[in-house]
Formats: sequence, C-alpha cells, structure tokens
Amino acid sequence: MSSDLKSALKNTFNGLSVAQMEKFERLKFTFLSIIFFFIIAAYTLILNLKSSVFMGIIGKEYVPVAKLAAMIFFIPAILFYSKLVDRVKKYYLLSFYSIFYIISCLIFAFFIGHPTIGILNTDQSPYRIFGWFFYIVSEGFSPFVLSVFWAFSNSISAPEGAKKGYGNMVSASKLGGILTAVLAWALFSFTSPLTGLGKIFNFLLVSDIAKIQIIFIISAICLMVVPITVLLLIRKVPASCLHGYEAVYSAEKDMREAGKADTGIFAGLKMFLKY
Repeated sequence: MSSDLKSALKNTFNGLSVAQMEKFERLKFTFLSIIFFFIIAAYTLILNLKSSVFMGIIGKEYVPVAKLAAMIFFIPAILFYSKLVDRVKKYYLLSFYSIFYIISCLIFAFFIGHPTIGILNTDQSPYRIFGWFFYIVSEGFSPFVLSVFWAFSNSISAPEGAKKGYGNMVSASKLGGILTAVLAWALFSFTSPLTGLGKIFNFLLVSDIAKIQIIFIISAICLMVVPITVLLLIRKVPASCLHGYEAVYSAEKDMREAGKADTGIFAGLKMFLKY
C-alpha cells in the first residue's frame, strides 16, 4: 500500500481501522433504527387519532379549514426551522422537537379527558381553541420530527453507509408502526365490555376517552426514547464516523468557520451547482 493511500485512509478514518469503522457504522445504524422505530411508533398513534379527536371537538365540516390553517401556520414555522438548521446541530433539533411532542402528547392526554375542554364536552364548536391546537400540532409531526430525523440521519451517514443501513432503518420503522397499531387495536377491542378480556375482567374496563389518553401517554413514552438514544449515539460513536456526504459536510464546516449561515430558498441549488 502506497504512503499516499495510507495517509488518505488515516485522515479519512481518523486513526481507526477498517474493522473498527465497520463496527461503529453498525452501531450508528442500530441507534438510528431504534430512533426511527419509536418515532414511527408514536407517529402512527397520533396520526390515527388526529382527525377523529378534532371532529369530536370542532366538527367534521371544519377539517378542510383545519388543513388550510395548518398550512398557513407552518409557513413561518418552517422558515424559523430553516434558520435553526444553520445555527443548531441537527441532533439538538431532533431532541428539541421530540421533547416538544412529548410535552404536547402529555397535554393532549390531560385535556382530552377534561369535562369542558376535551371530548367529554359534546358541544362541537369552532371556538374551542384546544381542538385547533390539537390538530395543528398533530399535523406538524411529519414536517418537523420526521424531516429533522432524516436531516440528522443524512448529515451523519455517507452514501455508501446509507445504502447498507437505511433498509434496516425503514424496516424498523415499519415494525414500530405495526406494533403500536396492533396495540391500539387491542386496547379498544379487548377492553370492551362486550368482547375480549373486558367481558371477563371488569377491572380492565375503561372508557373510550381513557383509552385515547392512554394512547397519547404511550406516544409520549415512545418519544422519550428518542433524545436518550440520540445522546447515546453521539457519545458512543466517534465523530469521525458521523460525517455525511463529504462535499456538504465540508461546505457546512467552512460556513461555520466563517461565522455565517447561508441556508435559504436557493441554498440547495447553490450547493448543487457548486459541487
């Protein structure tokens, strides 16, 4: 092996052997798979309840209005996010949005059972603010938590590693969605007073509203795993194994060293043309 090639390998791997690099790559994608598993597990539960809870509080005729309101609200939120991407590390963003939705799910679980704010109040009205808050926050899970996860994954995964690891990540996410969907189905089916275990054991009987509260608590618990696993990933995997596409990484590093942030509407096009 030539001295130039040895030097290149040393600079690329930061002194780690090929075997060590492969070990840390596997560990990295294991952590990413766990994170994606729990994100989709929570997302599946939230998604399935989003419209039904909103219709129970506000009314089904206002669903199109809610979708439009969410789109309008997301415009400044996405602009704010685009600024944060330049100034904050992506794993901080992923942890921040995860914690935000942990708190949101716990708020949902509490107020859904409230006698006047929640579903117990059967008087549907567009003036019930909680219903709008619930729908817009639930609708924001995909453009924020999911998009930040992929931004984080892409920022620490080279194309070669992504080809090997992303398939396992997606498989883990599918499993997470299936398991929580089955869990929700079992909760509503087997604790019914007419079927399943609820017919035999009275202590398993809970109201439908309590079941919805339980589902949001489960969603919060799933999301609690995300920032913990992100922290473990950052601590257990060497920084030399947390580089994405090198051209993008180099450009972002140069911008940070220059003390400027240049992400905007045309930033992606500029980077594409430059590299």
